Amino acid sequence: MPPLKKAPQSPTDLDTKFFLYTRIFQETEIRYDDGGKSLAGSGLDPRLPTRIVVHGFKGSLKDEGAVSLVDNLLKIEDSNVIVVDWEKGAQGPSYIVSAANTQLIGRQLALLIMDAINMGVPPEMIHVIGFSLGAHIAGYAGRAVRQAMDVQLGRITGLDPASPLFREFLKASLISLNVEDARIVDVIHTDGAPRWPSGFGLWKVIGDVDFFPNGGRDQPGCTHVPASLIVSHFEGVVNSSIVCNHARGFQLFLESTIPLKVERSVGGVGAPCRFRSFPCHSRDHFGSGACFPYTCNLNATGIFYLFTIVYFRVGGFVTIKISRRVEGVRQPLLRPFPPPNVHHQHVETYGPLGNVTSYLNRKQIDRHRVENFPWTCRTVGILRSA
Repeated sequence: MPPLKKAPQSPTDLDTKFFLYTRIFQETEIRYDDGGKSLAGSGLDPRLPTRIVVHGFKGSLKDEGAVSLVDNLLKIEDSNVIVVDWEKGAQGPSYIVSAANTQLIGRQLALLIMDAINMGVPPEMIHVIGFSLGAHIAGYAGRAVRQAMDVQLGRITGLDPASPLFREFLKASLISLNVEDARIVDVIHTDGAPRWPSGFGLWKVIGDVDFFPNGGRDQPGCTHVPASLIVSHFEGVVNSSIVCNHARGFQLFLESTIPLKVERSVGGVGAPCRFRSFPCHSRDHFGSGACFPYTCNLNATGIFYLFTIVYFRVGGFVTIKISRRVEGVRQPLLRPFPPPNVHHQHVETYGPLGNVTSYLNRKQIDRHRVENFPWTCRTVGILRSA
């Protein structure tokens, strides 16, 4: 066996746990290995959409982001939300072992999904959301369900799927999430790189719809770390500055699920923020403003680009900041932002002041209330329908 290829840990060592959350039942543990008994008594409603959340390397069910995502999903839609807690397998003892564990975790998740389908959950109403290594777990699960039952899951969303050991040119490479793993596979790329020493996320197009925020790398507010994979290996840790671009994939999706309070005149409470994106041949073409047709096919597949900014809520005001942290403010929020060379492209932001629409005019940002911009092609995040 190649030195970079390891076998997964045993199911006992992994101790994978699954938890169901609904609007009625706050948390119910379910099992993948009891023939569906725990699932049948869990309160899962087969008539509702089922969303499954899978964390990544070094992650946990207890992570603030995972908790927030579950809460947001239940607020915007009555659904079944299942969280895969593979914390022990995600901790290592090394990344190589954690990557190998994705194969077994994926098969365990597939067994649970098959129990749900046998209970009456339509496979097309199942949506798996995986971050980093979790995206590949989703892929393994979708593949196993298709092979066992000859059905496809409705949707898999990969949030910057992990790159190390999932690039095809290595003999030890594992199978990555790919377009065959669900009816719709959409991917958000935020830390890709064409050269292997850099980028924790896959640079390659692997889905039906691939989003490249800010070109798929060097996200606003993050520090560029050359050869980040080598740096993280020799430091022995994965610190926040090194994985900032990688984590942005999850943060963008999480931001898209926030049930934002907007004025009653524009729809009441519960409309999430929309990250508008546009089909384009390359990052350079998008940055030049050359990829903005007047009419768009909302069901189109392919490669899509968008720009975002980092902004912070300070008091009751929305303050726009680019690549800078405001002292004393803990959590940056992410919002859509148009490319620099396009005049009068709007971005909607919803803060404590209500619906504020920002208009871009080259070098200044004015705040106006305007009609929706007609060039929307794709919406990144939870609003992307399967």
